[in-house]
Amino acid sequence: MTKNKTVLLKYIIIFFVIIMSILFIKENIKTKTQSHITHSGTVSCFNANEKPTEKMTCELSSASRIGNYVILANDKDGDQLLMYDIGSLKQKPYQRKVNPSLKIPLAKPFFVKKIETTSVFENWVLTFSSYDRTTELAYTKAIAFKFNEITKKASDFHEIADAKLHAILKKLLSNASKDPVEYFKIEASAIVPSQTSANEQILLLGIREAGKSYKEDENESSTKIVAVSITEKNGRVELGDDWKLLYTREHAKDFGLSSLEYNKEDKHLYALLAYEKGTNYTGKLIKISLTDLFQNKPFTSVDEVSFHNHKPEGLTYLGDNSYFIISDDDRTETPLPDGKRDITESAFWIIKPVAK
Repeated sequence: MTKNKTVLLKYIIIFFVIIMSILFIKENIKTKTQSHITHSGTVSCFNANEKPTEKMTCELSSASRIGNYVILANDKDGDQLLMYDIGSLKQKPYQRKVNPSLKIPLAKPFFVKKIETTSVFENWVLTFSSYDRTTELAYTKAIAFKFNEITKKASDFHEIADAKLHAILKKLLSNASKDPVEYFKIEASAIVPSQTSANEQILLLGIREAGKSYKEDENESSTKIVAVSITEKNGRVELGDDWKLLYTREHAKDFGLSSLEYNKEDKHLYALLAYEKGTNYTGKLIKISLTDLFQNKPFTSVDEVSFHNHKPEGLTYLGDNSYFIISDDDRTETPLPDGKRDITESAFWIIKPVAK
């Protein structure tokens, strides 16, 4: 074979390898991507006229919908909730720094040091804080309040769980562990209908970590879901005495539960899993029917690609098969289509899962 033919054959082989690699990558992405992103961008934790200091960061931990608003909580500042008009989040396919439309202050004694998750029950907004690198009770509270969309006011604040909650959760988690649980982290919550009573609703609390302490080698990173009945009585939210550990499943290494959301339309519970190793982030959206949930069966995948390079933390259903997802990338300048995020903003997506 001549030298020219050898060189030509070499380039043909290289070209073939490149084409096959591209086809493989496209097919791999195709099989993993199961959502259509309709809107994306970032939200700011601050009003347009505010000038945040260096210590004022945007680390959003949860998302819930009430009326025409999405409620977000900044887990480094537990004295207020941020509310964004859904229409403003959909003004453009991509936009930077959507400002909050409203802020709901949590005055003492309802101030919490961190808000990890929120849920909506009837016309009540529920907020849950949790242990994080500590076991102090001041870091774990459950608060309920009403929001009036007409007056844009919050009222009827009250605490729906006290120190008894910590003892209950520790006991439930310890019973399922070989060692006593001293530390746990409530990371997610959702309201679902009871499987046994048409008039009863159930509060689900998702536990992301449980063990001796917050240190990586001293707690389990798995999905544990605790359930209890929830009612409204005499103008207050009340939890039942029927607590139980409903669900326990292991997920891929280093993926932890970040959010839960029940879709009344398709009758599935959706969950966000977040991955964080140093400044490497990603996430997954998964779902399960209530029947399978109560039978401790595995979730199925919905989306494993859309949140690459970000840590998704909050999830809420907007209707019309659309889900809003907010990220908490800590203080890292994670990449965006038009640059890098700064610490005063958090990336968001509105997605429509593609049916299989």
